[in-house]
Amino acid sequence: MEGPAFSTRAESQTNHKLGYDVIGMTNLGEAKCAREAEIAYATIAMITDYDSWKTDEAHVTVEMVIDNLRKNAEMAKAIIAKTIRRFQTNDLVMS
Repeated sequence: MEGPAFSTRAESQTNHKLGYDVIGMTNLGEAKCAREAEIAYATIAMITDYDSWKTDEAHVTVEMVIDNLRKNAEMAKAIIAKTIRRFQTNDLVMS
């Protein structure tokens, strides 16, 4: 779906009933452009919050999302650094 945006409760419940596990809101445009330019593209998807269908969790706040974004940024840096090291040692082979 296009985003980033918060879902309404109805949208969230519909997505949940359809069996969706992850709602990605920023991948479509970038993936399409990369494909057209024949550029290799990969996504690191990181969660910032539960969608509003999950009523036993705390309501999503801007502070919660920002805190999780900061944590995710640190984790993404570590993932990228590890991946680069694996490329450098030929432990990761692209086909």
